Amino acid sequence: MRRFSLLVKAVSLAAVLLVLMMGLSMIGGLANERVAYRAQAAASIEGSLAGAQTLAGMVLTRRCVETFETTVIKDKEKTVERSEVRTILRALPQSSSWTTESKIEPRYRGLYKVNSYALNAEEVVDWKTARDLAVLPLKAPAVAVRCDAPLIEFTVTDPRGIRAVRLRGPNGDLEVKPSSNGGTFNRGFEAKLPVAE
Repeated sequence: MRRFSLLVKAVSLAAVLLVLMMGLSMIGGLANERVAYRAQAAASIEGSLAGAQTLAGMVLTRRCVETFETTVIKDKEKTVERSEVRTILRALPQSSSWTTESKIEPRYRGLYKVNSYALNAEEVVDWKTARDLAVLPLKAPAVAVRCDAPLIEFTVTDPRGIRAVRLRGPNGDLEVKPSSNGGTFNRGFEAKLPVAE
């Protein structure tokens, strides 16, 4: 009888353990599912915003075109052939200083809250000299050199993350536009700098 009672207790204990393990397994599965949903929510929010950002610049650039003429004699006839060489002149600032302020901005997807960050950054740059942007000297066989107005250029990893850009020159705000092709950076922003500045 005593053996029988021990057997019943052991079977009962095993049954209780089995039920507890099943319960824990179900809770663990639910927790893993919630973690996966939270990761999806974070990925969805990151996809709708911008990812990690890297800022590079400021650099002053100036696009110049040199025109060359060469005389070609063919079948006793002289012809003048023209060709162009495009050059980008660059000048880095002599000094740069940053002031930044960041804050947490919570975003929600269903039950899930994911923190994103907003950064307000200000860079003060100084070009004490811009000799590197001086118009190229005219040297034979070049017959003409023309240069565009200087540009201030800078880049960010993901422009979607930029809410506003303000660029102040010595004489007031400059008009900032997305970078055009052929600049220093593949993507970013640029502003024309009046030659007088």
